Amino acid sequence: MDEAKIRLSPEELSLAVDDRVMLVKGAVIAKIVARLGGLSERQSECLAGVAHLLPEALGTPPKVSKGENYRGQPYVVLDNPRHFRSGDILALRTMFLWGHHLSVTLHLRGRHRERFRPCLEAALPMLRSGGFRVCVSDREWEHHFDDDNHRPALDLPSEAWAALLRDRPFTKVSFVLPPSDLNDGWDRLMAAYASLVALLR
Repeated sequence: MDEAKIRLSPEELSLAVDDRVMLVKGAVIAKIVARLGGLSERQSECLAGVAHLLPEALGTPPKVSKGENYRGQPYVVLDNPRHFRSGDILALRTMFLWGHHLSVTLHLRGRHRERFRPCLEAALPMLRSGGFRVCVSDREWEHHFDDDNHRPALDLPSEAWAALLRDRPFTKVSFVLPPSDLNDGWDRLMAAYASLVALLR
């Protein structure tokens, strides 16, 4: 390749010469990590009422982790509770994906999914009224909310929900806020979290 032909676009160049860009990014990520740390305490209080139903998941402390490249963007994740073992998954994941969303997702697979399947079957009216989204793709570890991956529960016929629970080995239900809600959306996110925990009673 001719290195001389590799040139930055005007937008790329304007960012590359601005030493504030990475400083601002670091400050934002640090604040999100701090918010998730505080949120994990509120989540743990919410989980206390179902602790007897989730002994394995609650035996592992909450975890905040960061990454730099999910679909090209940095992200921060809080898993509380989290149980990822040989095909059995029970997790409630709160995620900030830079430029895209702030979300909370209930992820069930294996025996955990089968255990709570009757609760899920009955939950569609609540999911519709609460503004939740349902994973409709086979890509279990995709966390974006494009229509090919997630659909609003409000648009999901009862028969389609029943088929997803019958035919898919995992279930993911999410509540999503735009990144513009990073200052004021945390109570709404926590309310959605509490609604997902209530499904597990």
